[in-house]
Amino acid sequence: PETAGRYQIAYGRRRLRAAVKLGREVRAIVQTLSDDDLVIAQGRENLDRADLSFIEKALFAKHLEDAGYERATIIAALSTDKADLSRFISIARSIPENLVSKIGPAPKAGRARWATLAEGLGRPKAMQLVESAVDTAEFRKADSDARFALVFRLASKTTSKPSPKVKSWTTPLGKKAARIEHAAARTALIFDEKQAPAFGTFVAQQLDRLYDQFMETREGGGTDQK
Repeated sequence: PETAGRYQIAYGRRRLRAAVKLGREVRAIVQTLSDDDLVIAQGRENLDRADLSFIEKALFAKHLEDAGYERATIIAALSTDKADLSRFISIARSIPENLVSKIGPAPKAGRARWATLAEGLGRPKAMQLVESAVDTAEFRKADSDARFALVFRLASKTTSKPSPKVKSWTTPLGKKAARIEHAAARTALIFDEKQAPAFGTFVAQQLDRLYDQFMETREGGGTDQK
């Protein structure tokens, strides 16, 4: 503070509030601290006060960076290293802060699950599903870990892909020499070189002829249909 005789609290905000309510005086140690020193002190007090969850640390790191603090200062405040700090900030920036606020600290959810959630929220329609869920009474009544689990489940739904339909091709001798996988946008033909050595290469060499035969079976055969 720039006003003479006034001080900014570095440690003990909650203890001071409790003392004020009880009408008690408190003793204080006055020190000159730079802005960086103050942030480091407050960060370490938070770490000492409670076992902060991953996302609480991530948001704290993001807020400090947004306020213009150097990463070296943030590393000192969180007692972490460069790699972890990068993960904290990256994930905090990937998930809307208002959503994190609605979920809460989710102490059981570690970095891996928050990272997976961040990835899932980037999928089409994921945020739409999540935003609909967080406004329900069920979501609001749940504890923080349960709220995280619900959001995680909804975001994961958009990341899952249907399994391809698989068929096997068997030679006249009964050997399963190829596997045919049908998916929404592709068909894959996979040859087993142990069961039919060089057969895959042979088929690949016949593709031009096979394609011509295929087109002949189509209406107006011989040319691609557009």
